[in-house]
Amino acid sequence: MSPGHTRPPDSGWTRPLDDATPSSGLDHWREDMLLTMLGVALPLGSFLVMLGIAVALYKNDLVMVVTDVVAWGLLLALHHYRHLSHQVRASGVVLLVAGVGVSFMVSRIGAYGLLWLSAVPVMAALFLGRWMALRLVALIGLGVFGWAWWADIPLEAEPLVDEPALKWGLLAFNFITINTLIAVSAAVLLRRLDAALGEARAAQEAHRRLAESDNLTGLPNRRMLHDQLRHTLLRSRQVGEASAVLFIDVDNFKDVNDTYGHLEGDQVLIQVAQRLTGEVSAPSLVARSGGDEFVVLFRPPQDPGQDIRTQVLQLTQRLRQCLEQPMNLAGGIHYHVNTSIGVSLLNRPHMTVDDVMREADTAMYRAKALGRNQVAFFEPAMREALVDRMQLEHDLGQAIQTGGLHIAVQSQVDAQHQVVGAEVLVRWTHPTRGPLSPARFIPLAEHSGLVLPLGDWVLEQACKLAQELQQRGVTCPLAINISAKQFHQPGFDQHLLSALKRHGVPPSSLMLEVTESLLVTDQTDTIAAMNRLADQGIRFSIDDFGTGYSSLSYLKKLPLHELKIDRSFVDDLPHDANDVAIVDTILSMARVLGLEVVAEGVETQDQADFLLAHGCHGLQGFLFSRPQPPEDWLASLPTTPPT
Repeated sequence: MSPGHTRPPDSGWTRPLDDATPSSGLDHWREDMLLTMLGVALPLGSFLVMLGIAVALYKNDLVMVVTDVVAWGLLLALHHYRHLSHQVRASGVVLLVAGVGVSFMVSRIGAYGLLWLSAVPVMAALFLGRWMALRLVALIGLGVFGWAWWADIPLEAEPLVDEPALKWGLLAFNFITINTLIAVSAAVLLRRLDAALGEARAAQEAHRRLAESDNLTGLPNRRMLHDQLRHTLLRSRQVGEASAVLFIDVDNFKDVNDTYGHLEGDQVLIQVAQRLTGEVSAPSLVARSGGDEFVVLFRPPQDPGQDIRTQVLQLTQRLRQCLEQPMNLAGGIHYHVNTSIGVSLLNRPHMTVDDVMREADTAMYRAKALGRNQVAFFEPAMREALVDRMQLEHDLGQAIQTGGLHIAVQSQVDAQHQVVGAEVLVRWTHPTRGPLSPARFIPLAEHSGLVLPLGDWVLEQACKLAQELQQRGVTCPLAINISAKQFHQPGFDQHLLSALKRHGVPPSSLMLEVTESLLVTDQTDTIAAMNRLADQGIRFSIDDFGTGYSSLSYLKKLPLHELKIDRSFVDDLPHDANDVAIVDTILSMARVLGLEVVAEGVETQDQADFLLAHGCHGLQGFLFSRPQPPEDWLASLPTTPPT
């Protein structure tokens, strides 16, 4: 080994520690063995000592009498003084056995001594460790037996008594005593080892359960699910067993956490887990995949009269019914759970775990796209749609980074058709797909998180356009859409004000259009953030008013400047009585609250006349102007030189 190089402590190069090294488990076992052996040795040894003393007195063998008395006294002391350390008492036991063996050899009854000496290394190994046992083996083998050879001590036993039966009885009793002590010690050791192995197995099982179960719900986790799914796929290929995977997602679960807190959200997940397991019986399996997502590995009884699809539909109906029952949360809150369920049937050869999970996940998102609280089976077309969506998502990210997007501007006019504002709209002409509708790529941006860089880009373009308007002396607020994710981004207000300052335009140059979904969560924080921006001169408009979260109690607290009537209420004006009533109500409410109103999607003169007659003085739609490039829109405006 080169100088300065050290071996790692666990590399296997270090010398193994002696088993006499202090270890709480091993020390405990040895102490248990010692106490048990002393408890057995005391009555057996007492009987043997009394018998030995009687025989020795009969034979007039004082050495044997002294040996028996000393041995018995030491045995009593070791049994009584338990406060002594294990090392001292164990050494005393080993010395006692060795001393008896040597004294028997001195008394020229060597066969008895050999029995005792043979026990010394074994007992030393049990109580003191193998290194001490090896030392005693060497000492006895070289020292004691060397001395015995030098002293010419005979190996054959000198008869204590002439009667053969009594002589061999004494020899047998010595043998039984010594081997009883050894057997008891070994039995205790094995019992302790068995208990330790049991504890180790229990710890291993607990570790396995921990590694394969979800901490919150106690359900199998993704790892165990994948193992079980792997076995199910193998069985499906071997014996044709029909089975399926159900991917279950709790709809709008984020609202629970945002509204009631994460502790109540956890309670919802726990109750969902309990209800699912109550409806799904073995050998099927319920697992938690993560977050608010659960998976059922459905292995139904093989009924030739029912296909797997029918059985899955029956199961999903039961699951949805049990989950839709109110869940009791803290504070007397009753929460109703809706779920979107995607199903993948394990009915094709060579399917992998990843294939199944991906298909079930894809089908679940299809169920959400159908309006949530739905069930969808995976179809190959879904896979194609998923690949297409992922590719489009990638292309959108590239377009945001490389300038592949552009903006269009649509005017908002008053009763005299004078431009009183405009909306900045984002447009994307895909290099191979051509122009794409915002209805296609904006939801994609929302889902993928690209709405954040997209929103920043639109804000920058709007500020540039506002700067151009200011240079032309045109006063015309520009409306831009702000998503809830963008608005709730930390530091959004500072980012917005910084962009305005950088381009040298006043806050009143922009009208931030937000949807009612902004108020679904964190109402207090949202209102506070809107008020901070309003204090700086930013104006707000509620876009698509009436289609989302319409709470008048919060609406009156918002620093709003404007309401925008959604085009879905304008399309059938003035012929649809329901739309007439809704629009009239919105306009009346806006007058009471002192808000401006802009109606979007105005395409006919009848629509415009109705809106103007009922007090809506802001109109936006194809009747007056289509979205057009900024340069064309600027060219259509009358200019007033800046003062």
